[in-house]
Amino acid sequence: MTGVRSDFVEKGHASPFNPTVVYFDLPGCGTAAVPRADYIETYDLRDRYDAFILVLERRVDESDLWLYDFFTNNNKRVFLVRNKVNIDIVSEAEDYSREPSETLDLIRQDLVGEFKLTDHDDVYLISAKLRDSGRFDLPRLKTDIGASLGSVKQRKFALSLAEHTELLLAQREAAAMDAVRTHALMAAANSGLNPVPIVDSAINFGVVMSMNHEVAKA
Repeated sequence: MTGVRSDFVEKGHASPFNPTVVYFDLPGCGTAAVPRADYIETYDLRDRYDAFILVLERRVDESDLWLYDFFTNNNKRVFLVRNKVNIDIVSEAEDYSREPSETLDLIRQDLVGEFKLTDHDDVYLISAKLRDSGRFDLPRLKTDIGASLGSVKQRKFALSLAEHTELLLAQREAAAMDAVRTHALMAAANSGLNPVPIVDSAINFGVVMSMNHEVAKA
């Protein structure tokens, strides 16, 4: 989530901590390069991914709303993420003398209204800067993604993260212990031969970047 548009990588980006967890950085839709009419079929949004992270910056446009409606109407798990709130906090403090908590509340309320949400917790406010990895809603986002998956995939996801909340640490320990038990049993059953994984299906996440910042520059 760098904020810089890159070409779609068909194989995605595997987690260095668990290669069965794969992230796909999908281009924003509704641009000349990626028209809305072809977007769902082009990137196989109906069948390919386990969950989606819709990343927004500043403005919300019709394509963001359209895409979010598609996900929810088709029972796809989607996490609505507003990035770069660290910049907003500084700007609002300088321009309006607002406290950080007030700025975050205003951003959250605006998104709840734009997307017609019923729960404020459906919005995740983050800064993708490494120094902010433990701030704002990023720890909660990690936890909620893990909780949304089935038990096996949930454990794979927990193993894939470099940094963890307390809950994710517990999930990672449980996943590691299960792996040890499984490999021990398989090794015994195969008379010392290397065991093969019982589950080899990948967890695929579609990460859709809002392209508003690029449209504004055009």
